[in-house]
Amino acid sequence: MKKINSIPVSVISTFGHCGLDWLHSLIDSHKSVLIIPPLDFFRTIDLLERRKVNINSSITYKKIINIITKELLKKKYHKKDNILKNNQKKIVFKKYMYDYLITEKKIDIKKRLFFSIYFAFAKINRINLKRIKVIVAYESKPWHCTQYHKYFNSKFIFMIRDPRAQIAGSLRMFKRSKNVPINFQIDMNLSCLVHARNFFKRMTKKKILILKNEDMHKKLKPEMKKLSKWLNIQFSKSLLKSTFLGKK
Repeated sequence: MKKINSIPVSVISTFGHCGLDWLHSLIDSHKSVLIIPPLDFFRTIDLLERRKVNINSSITYKKIINIITKELLKKKYHKKDNILKNNQKKIVFKKYMYDYLITEKKIDIKKRLFFSIYFAFAKINRINLKRIKVIVAYESKPWHCTQYHKYFNSKFIFMIRDPRAQIAGSLRMFKRSKNVPINFQIDMNLSCLVHARNFFKRMTKKKILILKNEDMHKKLKPEMKKLSKWLNIQFSKSLLKSTFLGKK
């Protein structure tokens, strides 16, 4: 049986509000890719640690699983992002996470936890890991990408966009959050731009692929062929259609 921790991990991230969810949805249905609805794994770990909840080997596996499933798998802004729609699925999901955690004890706990989530997702969705060539992780904030480099030696795909459209799109998105000041919305995008640029400068060119939002709108097929080559997967027409959990 192919071990999930032997599958390479690539990360999709962004220079700001650049269409990352769209990119995620295009990759969603490819048969050689294991990808789950946006989790922001290391961002979530960081938020937990800020709340003095440290994920380490001294915590029982059941407690870790309960903490993580509550944070990562709770209902998101969109129903499409909800991986576990009923309690029965949650119970089975947690069981598979537990099975993985107790089996792969030699792996660092954060790395093991990451793989346990993808392992459980593959199991409840009957995904054959033998067919999977790459795990694609979603991390919306570029300052967490260093963790993937540290733990997985990952490759990265970054979305970029005309900064004017980037900020305008962000302002439009934040309209539903009336209490968020406009300077925060702008500063968040500028912060993503700076961090992504600095991360890009530190990495070798062989490690990062930049996809331009505007180019993807003009010529999606050539851009997705470029992406499939980068991920070492065969190009498929599924890369031209947006889906979440396989549904249009």
